[in-house]
Amino acid sequence: MQCFAHTLETLTQAVMSQEIFISYRRKDTGGYAGRLFDYLKKEYGAENVLFDIEVDATVEELRSWVKRVIPRSAVVIILIGENWLENSFKRRRLDEKDDIVCLEIELAIKNEVPLIPLLVDGANFPNISELPQSIQKIALYKGYEINNSFWKAKFQVLIHAISSIIKNHTPIINKGVKSWNSWRKENESIHPNLEGANLEKKNLEYIDLSFSILRRANLRGANLRGAILHHADFTNAILEDVNLESSEGNETDFIHADLTRANFKNALFNKADFSHANMNEANLTGTFLEQCQVFGVSIWDAKLDNAQQRNLYLGDPKTGNTFAVDSIETAVVIHLLLSGGGIKNIVDTITSKSILILGRFTPERKVILDALRDALRKHNYIPLLFDFQKPQLRDITEIISLLAHMSRFIIADLTDATMIMHELSFIIPNLPSIPIVSICEANCIITSMFEASLRYPWVLKPVLYKDEKEIIEKVYEIVIAPAEEIIAARKNSLIERDKNLQ
Repeated sequence: MQCFAHTLETLTQAVMSQEIFISYRRKDTGGYAGRLFDYLKKEYGAENVLFDIEVDATVEELRSWVKRVIPRSAVVIILIGENWLENSFKRRRLDEKDDIVCLEIELAIKNEVPLIPLLVDGANFPNISELPQSIQKIALYKGYEINNSFWKAKFQVLIHAISSIIKNHTPIINKGVKSWNSWRKENESIHPNLEGANLEKKNLEYIDLSFSILRRANLRGANLRGAILHHADFTNAILEDVNLESSEGNETDFIHADLTRANFKNALFNKADFSHANMNEANLTGTFLEQCQVFGVSIWDAKLDNAQQRNLYLGDPKTGNTFAVDSIETAVVIHLLLSGGGIKNIVDTITSKSILILGRFTPERKVILDALRDALRKHNYIPLLFDFQKPQLRDITEIISLLAHMSRFIIADLTDATMIMHELSFIIPNLPSIPIVSICEANCIITSMFEASLRYPWVLKPVLYKDEKEIIEKVYEIVIAPAEEIIAARKNSLIERDKNLQ
C-alpha cells in the first residue's frame, strides 16, 4: 500500500503493471516496511511502490482499495517478522476473519501475482501446516532475508529478485555504465526493459543499450556519447538536448521521439526509424544516415553540415507507397506534399496567399518592412520577407524568382532600389500574372530602370508614403486593393478568352 499523501481514489487511478505492493503488519515490521519503501521508491519511483502508513480511511475503504490494486500489481513483497503469525496475546492473526494481510496474500495468489516473502531479523519461514489453506502456496516461493546490519547487501539481492519478476532493469542502469555493461555481457539474451525510466541528465557515455526497450523513457539532457544502440526502441521517448555524438545503431527505433536539439554529431545509424520524430534544432553534423525511415520527421533549424545521407525512405502509411531520397530536407518536402492533399492543394494555398516583399534590409528599412508584413497578416496573407544570406552554390536571383512564381503579388521597396533592380529586371518581363506594387518614401528617387518597367500593365506606379504609420494605416487602400484589381482583371480576361475559344 502506498504512503497516503494521496487519496485512495488517486492511488487507484495511478496503478500500473510495474508497481510493487508492500504487505506488512505495523506492530511486527512497520519500521522495516517504511525503510524498504524509502529505498524502493529511489529505485522505481514513489508512484510505483504501494505502501500505507497511517491510513485516514475506514477498514472497508482500505479493503476495497486492496481488492482493486493487488490484482494489477507486478509483485507483492510480504514482510514476515517474529510476530507475523501471532500477536502479543498469542492469537493467530491469519485466522481472524478481517485480517488484511491474509486478504492481500489471497488476492495475490488468486490473481497469480508473484510473491516475495521477506524474512525480517532472522524470522523463520512459517511451516505450511501453520498457514491457512487459502494462502499455503506462499510456501512455494523463495524467501529472502533482510536486516539492518547488512541492509545494503540484502537489499541488492532483493532488487535483483524484483527485477527478474517485473522485468524492469532501471535499478541496474542506475548503478552506472560499468556495472550495466558488465551485466549485459553476462546476460546477452535479455532485452532490457527500461520503459518509462527516468534517466534525465544521466551520464551514460559508451553504454551498451542494444535491444533495450526505452519506450516513453525520459533521457532529457542525458549523455549517450559513443553509445551502442543496435535494435534499441526509443518510441515516444523524451530525448531533448541528449548527447548522441559518435553513437551508432542498426535498426534503432526513434518513432515519435522528441529529439529537439539532440546532438548526433558523427553518429552512425543504419536502417533506423525516425518516423514522425521531432528533430528540430538537432545537430547532425557529420552524421551518417543510410536506409533510414524518415516519414513525417521534423527538422526545422537542424544542422546538416557534412552529413552523409543515402536511401532515406518515406513509407507513406496512407498509400503504402515508398520513396527513397538522399536528403532528409527533401524527405520533409515530399512528406508535406503527400500529407497535405496533393501538390495542387499545397501550391494553390501558397500562391493564393503568399506576398513576396523585396527591399533593402538595413536596420532602418527593416522596421518599415516588418511592420508591413504584420499588416499583411491581418488581411490573411502570408508575407515572404526576403531576408536571408545567399546560400552556397545557388544564385540569389534564382531563389527570388522561385519565390516570385509562388506569390500572389510582389511588394518592392524602392527606397534604395539598387539592391532589388537586378532581380526585378528578371521577374517583371516574365511574370505577367504577378502584380508588382512598388512603395517608396516620399523623398526617394525612382530610377530610370524602374520607370521603364512601368510600360508593363502589371507594374503599378510607385506609392509614395511619408512614414511607417501612413503606409500601415493605408495598406489595403494603396497596396492590397490595387494589386487585387489587377488579379481580378486578369482572371476575367482569361474567362472571356476561354469563352471565345469555345
